[in-house]
This record gives sequence, C-alpha cells and structure tokens, in this order.
Amino acid sequence: MSLLRKSALAMVIPAAAALMVTGAGSAAAAPDLYGAIAVRTKGVGAAADYRTQKEADAAAIKACGDPALCTVMARFYNQCGAVSERDIAWPLGTSPLYWAGTGATAADAHRNAMFMAGNEPISVPGVWWVARPAFVLDTICTSNAG
Repeated sequence: MSLLRKSALAMVIPAAAALMVTGAGSAAAAPDLYGAIAVRTKGVGAAADYRTQKEADAAAIKACGDPALCTVMARFYNQCGAVSERDIAWPLGTSPLYWAGTGATAADAHRNAMFMAGNEPISVPGVWWVARPAFVLDTICTSNAG
C-alpha cells in the first residue's frame, strides 16, 4: 500500500467515526412530546404531541368542552396516559371520581388507570355506594411512545 493510500485511509476512518457519533447524537436529541387528558362530569378531552405540557393541557381542556368545568387529570410525555372513572351514588345523586395512569404503551396506561381506581367494593351504607364499577374514559399516546 502506498504512502498516499495510507494517508487517505488514515483520514477517512476518523471522519467516518465522527459521522457515526454525530448521527447517534441527533437521534437521541429528539424533542419531548407532551399529552394531557381533561375531564368534566359529562365530557372528556385528550391531546397529544405538543411541545410543552402547558400547550397539551390547554388543548385537552379545549377538547373537553367547557374550560370552567374541565380539569386536567392526566399529564404525560413520551408515553401514554389514561383516565378511569368510578361513579359513586349519594342519596341526592351520583358523582364521578377520576383516576389517572401513565405507561410506555396504551395497555400499560389503561392498566395503571384501572389499578388506581381500584375494584374493591367501597361504601358507607346509607351515605354513599358504588353506582358503577371503574372503567376507562380515554387513553391516548404521544407519537413517540413505546
């Protein structure tokens, strides 16, 4: 091998290594994506793939319908979120109770939201009781989840 070829090879190898390191670094620097789920007594709104949590919260509240009555229950980034509901009856009516769960996949978020709601029978006779067992209202994921 000539000295010219050895010199060229000596320059190509470090350049190729630098390109590989640079390429790996840019893939790891992907932006975070945020999501949220907002609820109210008769509605739910979900939003995903926003650049900030504040933007995701605002979009979820807007999708929920009434900003004065909607509350963000689930916040997540680079993953999935779910909200479960369990209805409690009182002598004067029924009230929903909400729980949130997150996870790497939609199934994980769903399972975690149901776990948070629990499935044990809870009641205080004559005061309140479970009117409807837990169920998931909504599950949503950012596009870079899982």
